[in-house]
Amino acid sequence: MSRTKHRKGSSENEETNNNALLILAAIVVVICITLLFGSFIYWTIYSEPASSTPSDEKNVCQTPDCIRLAHQMNNFGNKSVDPCVDFYGYTCGRYSEQVASENMFERKNTILRTLITEYWHKNRNVSTDSKSETIMKQLFELCSSIQNPENKAHHNEALHRDLLADINKVGSWPMIDPNFNGTEFNVTQYLENMAGKLNMIKLLMQPTRIELFDNICG
Repeated sequence: MSRTKHRKGSSENEETNNNALLILAAIVVVICITLLFGSFIYWTIYSEPASSTPSDEKNVCQTPDCIRLAHQMNNFGNKSVDPCVDFYGYTCGRYSEQVASENMFERKNTILRTLITEYWHKNRNVSTDSKSETIMKQLFELCSSIQNPENKAHHNEALHRDLLADINKVGSWPMIDPNFNGTEFNVTQYLENMAGKLNMIKLLMQPTRIELFDNICG
């Protein structure tokens, strides 16, 4: 009787241990599945998408204009200067060396003339409703026609006639009139004629243009 009870107790203990092992194994499996699922979600959300372009391909402008501009801007800087000490010197330290031989305003005018010329050649036969574009085309065609030596001479002659006519409205000038009489020179009358007949009242009234006025009268 006692042996039967002992065997029954041992069987119950063994069954209890097996159940504990099964529960522990199930917990381990659940933990592993949770970790795998969490890793998959993290990788899906935070991983960077693979680039569809080759790794050596860069989004850099390679046109001749971009290359020329990049080379020019690189030459503006003085790479011997520490940028943490003098950033301006590092980026623009040699700017004056690069542009000293060329007037900046003349350079801008050259660029502007080039842009206008390219636009005219591209759109010369294209109709437009823009008044400014129409005027620009007409002005460009007029300027282009003047480049002809014969037309240029005629234009200069007409310009000189108009200039002399304006000067005569002011009065006789000693530089162009061999019969100039200094005793009859009246500067007040000259200034009045320039302000009235040549419509230069604003020029006389604005002190910021005194230097320009002196150049005209000088």
